[in-house]
Amino acid sequence: MSKQSYRLHVEGMGCRSCVAKIEKAVHALDGASCQVDFAAKTAAVTLDPQRSNIEEAVGAIESIGYSVTEWSEQGEA
Repeated sequence: MSKQSYRLHVEGMGCRSCVAKIEKAVHALDGASCQVDFAAKTAAVTLDPQRSNIEEAVGAIESIGYSVTEWSEQGEA
């Protein structure tokens, strides 16, 4: 089964520990992975569309206090 990749712009990261918090929140979703680039203020999220969706990933990030200002689909991973 193919996975979908997304690039999210995340606001509110003040230190590198924020990276771990965001990655942990997304990894908690079924079939999701995340790699945050602190310097670029972005998160690369890969999802199994049968198990989770981008709205859930955005919600997970925003529920821990960060803002996703925009996101774009990067295609199949």
